[in-house]
Amino acid sequence: MFIGNQPSNRLLLFKIQYQAGVLAGMSYWATPSGKLRDGESFEAAAVRELYEETGIEVPLVGRCIAHREFLWQMPDGEHVLALEHYFKVHTCTEQCSCAQWTDREREAVCEVRWCEPPLAS
Repeated sequence: MFIGNQPSNRLLLFKIQYQAGVLAGMSYWATPSGKLRDGESFEAAAVRELYEETGIEVPLVGRCIAHREFLWQMPDGEHVLALEHYFKVHTCTEQCSCAQWTDREREAVCEVRWCEPPLAS
């Protein structure tokens, strides 16, 4: 997963909304993310997934600033242990492309938005 850091310090989020299957009706906002490939580090996966899901190329990501683990139900109904790592990423653009999206992503992602981060309390 990623936290996009623009000169404006904004956060990149995707609105996911399932129309069919076991997750039909579920809707939530999420950062770009994806599955690790065999032997791939979380940092390398972050660079790859950012490109695949946004078209934004970066040579590397910063250090992991947060992580979490939780049980997640996949769209096919399988339950998996999700391991999320969040990275701060510096980009020169907010222009996103869906050219590399899978059919599943095209069906589920209904909005892409750069948001102002919440104020720290």
